[in-house]
Amino acid sequence: ISREAVNVDAFITPSVYYMELFKLKTGVNTDNFNVIPLAIDSGNLDIKRNNNHSPALGYFCRINSQNGFDKLVDAFIYLKKENKIPDLTLHITGGFTGDDKPFISEQIKKIKQNGLKSFVRIYPEFQGNSKEEFFSNIDIMSVPVRKHDGYGLYILEANAAGIPVVQPDTGAFKEILEMTKGGVTYSPDSVEDLSAALIELFSDDKLRVKLGDNGKENVNKKLSLEKMSEGLSMVYNELINK
Repeated sequence: ISREAVNVDAFITPSVYYMELFKLKTGVNTDNFNVIPLAIDSGNLDIKRNNNHSPALGYFCRINSQNGFDKLVDAFIYLKKENKIPDLTLHITGGFTGDDKPFISEQIKKIKQNGLKSFVRIYPEFQGNSKEEFFSNIDIMSVPVRKHDGYGLYILEANAAGIPVVQPDTGAFKEILEMTKGGVTYSPDSVEDLSAALIELFSDDKLRVKLGDNGKENVNKKLSLEKMSEGLSMVYNELINK
């Protein structure tokens, strides 16, 4: 990539974090990088909030170790055992592969051993009506990934649905949330700090609602497909007019 970079007219990256990582890994250090955040079509989401449910924590991503599902399970078990958030439930969706099944079985086993099976709901589908139902039934979402992501469309999906997120302060997460104002980050990336961040946000109704409203408004304004298309068009037109 470094050798062929001289033939590239423009690089496009979804975040400053990934741009810096790319430069570090390849040694490419030109001035033709363009940060254009990824976007979603939030118009497809039709979320009717269910305000009659118990406090609910959600996970929306592929269910595996790399995405930190076990960390969220451990935080949930701690919060339930210590009764930090009375009546808390855990909602899970995002799918998995055959390779993930042993890992998922381990997490379900932990949940059952702690007598918490009745407080956990798994949504087998994660598209269309099932996704809308998932978002309508949760108050906060968290995907405590182990890898340092260059982006995270699940954050935009949650925010577009009016759901605030709690994410580790790694990768591009803080950068995304500075745009959406739809969540908080925690550091260091540990189950203890994740639990503390969840307790704080579940305990502050006004802040939680404000973050959800901010996220929905800013995704629609700043991170729509139209905005992303405008950014791409600007890059292409500048190249054409050189």
